[in-house]
Amino acid sequence: MGNLLPVDFLRRARRFAARNIRKLSDRMRAADRKKSPVVFSKTSSPSISGPLFTVIIPTVDRSQTLVDTIRTCLMQDDENLCVLVSDNASTDDTANVVASFSDSRLKYINPGVRLGMAEHWEFALSHVKEGFVTVLGDDDGLLPDAIRAARQLTADYDAKAVTWQKIEYTWPNHIIPSFRNWLQIPLGVKVELLKTRDVVAEVVGFRASYPRLPCIYNSFVSMDLISAYREKNNGEFFGGVSPDVYSAFAIASQVEEFVFCQRPLSINGGSGKSNGTLQTLGDKDHPSARKFWRETKFKHEEGLPQVAVIEFAVIDAFIKVKRSVACFSDIEIDQGALLRSAIGSTFGGYIPAERREERVEAIREYAISRDLHSTFLKVHEQKRDVPSPPFELPKPGYYHPGSIVFDATTFGAQDVFAASRRSSEVLDLAAGQSELFKKLTQTKRPDLAVALFARAKGQPLRLHLGCGAAYFEGYVNVDFPQSEHAIMSVTPDVICDLTEIDLPADTVEEVRLQHVFEHLNRVVAIASVIRWHRWLRVGGRLHIETPDFEGSLRDFLNAGDLREKMRAIRHLEGDQVDGWAYHVGQWFPERFKHTFNMLGFDKAEIRQKASGHSPPLRNVVAIGTKTSSRSAKQQYQSGCDLLKQFMVAEEEGPTWEAWAKQLAGVLGGEILPQPSIYQPLLS
Repeated sequence: MGNLLPVDFLRRARRFAARNIRKLSDRMRAADRKKSPVVFSKTSSPSISGPLFTVIIPTVDRSQTLVDTIRTCLMQDDENLCVLVSDNASTDDTANVVASFSDSRLKYINPGVRLGMAEHWEFALSHVKEGFVTVLGDDDGLLPDAIRAARQLTADYDAKAVTWQKIEYTWPNHIIPSFRNWLQIPLGVKVELLKTRDVVAEVVGFRASYPRLPCIYNSFVSMDLISAYREKNNGEFFGGVSPDVYSAFAIASQVEEFVFCQRPLSINGGSGKSNGTLQTLGDKDHPSARKFWRETKFKHEEGLPQVAVIEFAVIDAFIKVKRSVACFSDIEIDQGALLRSAIGSTFGGYIPAERREERVEAIREYAISRDLHSTFLKVHEQKRDVPSPPFELPKPGYYHPGSIVFDATTFGAQDVFAASRRSSEVLDLAAGQSELFKKLTQTKRPDLAVALFARAKGQPLRLHLGCGAAYFEGYVNVDFPQSEHAIMSVTPDVICDLTEIDLPADTVEEVRLQHVFEHLNRVVAIASVIRWHRWLRVGGRLHIETPDFEGSLRDFLNAGDLREKMRAIRHLEGDQVDGWAYHVGQWFPERFKHTFNMLGFDKAEIRQKASGHSPPLRNVVAIGTKTSSRSAKQQYQSGCDLLKQFMVAEEEGPTWEAWAKQLAGVLGGEILPQPSIYQPLLS
């Protein structure tokens, strides 16, 4: 036998092996998590266990947007939450706005005097002693399940910092009119465990933006990390002009790895008073822009111009943190990449032409101080001569594979609270019905298609098109915006032109129109029925109600006086108050039945109906059920056959050919139906 090993050595060997097995197991689990999309559990009971989560909302004179920011926080289904509004000596009704909420999770503090931005954030952070903390701008918002998701991620990964990608939203009062009420939703779902040093190197190498780091503005951070940094930085956490940028490096210096969640948990709002908006897009002499630099005790590092160039804010924060806590010693700033990024964003981004000269001179000054003037000249010449892109944000649509853009007005959203709820619905649709979502992104108007199905909230889609003032529960109600209605008040779920909707085949449960169909001319009416038939699943229903031409004609012929005759005519012609409010199609039971049968609704229920008016008006209700799918060629031929029946004589052959060409154009999307009746403007 060989030499026997001592018992204590064997014990130590077993413990060593067990530790390594646990570490290997942890690494394998982490690798699995990095490969898997995040799935957030949703339960009905509020979360009360686990650490305290605090949302700090620093604010100053922005009560108009603050109220909706607070609403996004208080809709969180979590009792172990503190929403801390820190009012930087506002002169508006901020205090009253906060007091208007009756929720014990909401707290209010005020330093009593106006502080610089970084100093104010430090004041607010000093009131947080435990748990996890984030900072939310007073025109930003949380998504409905943000706290639950953050709590789940911190627990699953035993993480000290959880970072996420943000949704971008511009308020209706944005200083650039063409930017207003714009919404961009990232569609990523992965959760990654990132090495902090690797990301720091990417950020100062200008291969990644600073929010990729655990910035307190888009992260929940353990107060343990905050306290650890304070101990090394003379008791302060924030130490730079831009506290959000500074926090990214400060937190990174205290943690080896952090969780990065591609699915958004919050919205970055840009309003008319946003600091970032005013600093980069607004008048450089705007009072708020001047106050930003004047009120803070912090300045950029020597040699860095005091201007709002984000690349300067990044390296200023990096240098300060690197010096304060003796970290990142082997990570260097890529000066050439800095110049390319700063000059590129000046000419190729969203910087107004009148602000470019100031930025270019600041970048030139910096380049000269670093002996990089020749590099500056080369990059400047390249970027300057490239035609500037249009000064506009991406248009509504799907941008493969990363995001979808909306005009938030489509959802009826006019604030960050509504934008938060609608964004959550879109993300739930993308995650819960991925195959359907993919089909929706391939339509002609992905933004409208996604909006309609998102508003259905996972239920079969039942469309109420042209809802007007009649809002039907259980349907997604769709109509023009209020501006298109001179008389009635409308609050649709989705606002759009009905003719621009394009949906995948066999995806809709029901299409319903209540006194809308008669506004469509014969070609558009036939094309619409063909499109709706394609959208509907087999067994789906088309439900239409219009004035009844036959019944109204009987009322007209039996009328006792002119007034009764004109009443019947008014019902058939429409109110004609708005440009769309003309009835150009006359429908009756036999016409509906014939049209439905020709276009694939073999099972049809047609009935005449009296309105609740006294005396009643005459209407017709037609409900058709899709019994089978039909080819586009078959439907087009049936549509042409229907149009042929409108010919008053064989000599109208050329007219019929024109109708057939129009039908092909409408079905192919080459012709968008336009109002054909002149509508005088109301004075």
